[in-house]
Amino acid sequence: MKKLVSLICLIFIMAACNQSATLQSLAGGNEQAIIVSVSGDVVVIRADAAIKAEEGMLLFEHDLIKTGINGFAQVRFFNNATMSAGNQSTVGVTRANQNDIVTRVITGSAVFKVEKVLNEEFIVQTATNQFRVRGTEFLVRSNADQTILAILSGSVEAFSADGRQSLQLAEAGREVTFALNGLAVSSNELSVINRVMIENFNLPDPNFFGIYHNPEVAELHTSLNRLVGELDEAVAQSYTIQSELAQLTAMYNRERQMVANLQSELNVIRQTQAQLAALQQSVNEQHARNLILEQLLNNERALVDRYRIILEEQGIVLPGN
Repeated sequence: MKKLVSLICLIFIMAACNQSATLQSLAGGNEQAIIVSVSGDVVVIRADAAIKAEEGMLLFEHDLIKTGINGFAQVRFFNNATMSAGNQSTVGVTRANQNDIVTRVITGSAVFKVEKVLNEEFIVQTATNQFRVRGTEFLVRSNADQTILAILSGSVEAFSADGRQSLQLAEAGREVTFALNGLAVSSNELSVINRVMIENFNLPDPNFFGIYHNPEVAELHTSLNRLVGELDEAVAQSYTIQSELAQLTAMYNRERQMVANLQSELNVIRQTQAQLAALQQSVNEQHARNLILEQLLNNERALVDRYRIILEEQGIVLPGN
């Protein structure tokens, strides 16, 4: 029994030494990384060929890892950084050298664990952004329209997709959603489900995800992922609704402002009309006074003419006649 235990320990020690030696060789060769754990349906896409993924398989530049509905794969780089791809995901290793490591999350989700280093940069590319880190644990869930960045520890700097413009520094405990233009559309506290995913992806034993081979657990996991997908769609729809609501609100506010301006102009017109009415009333009153004065003047003229006739009948002639 003791010999059997010793033999098993020796096998584990030899395996660990072999993996360590393999990781050290990655730093100087053409190999980019190594698959240290795989379960379920996982293939490596290399030069348009699909190769079944296996533990210990070396990855080269431009290799893609594609997981099925129950698939999981963990990749380790020469600096011990890891990339763990969840089910129904496509991730890639673009470049890995002494200066930087560049990876891609094309679709699905992946959890990254990067130890803090000073002279290396770890980059994750998606359709919407580039994320650069020097030491952190985080999850990236990406599709063609948006990217969700969930950070358990450390910080991640988000750049534009071409990497030229720094957009935001996201801190630990936050969950940020980026739109197709690379800009953040929401920033919330790290959700429980994403926290659990990050912590579970980085368990000391990556074969934790081997429990998905259990049909009941696999069905539960599938349902959970379907629910997460539906939740993501609902969140995306809510962002769309919020955007449309914001546009409608802006239109409503503009129309309200237009109505307010028209009301103000109408008030000015009404004030002008009131002034014109008052002026018309004053003109009418003056006209009435002029008529009265004209009547009085006519009466006086008639009276003068009458007196003149009386005086002429009496033989009195007024001067000027």
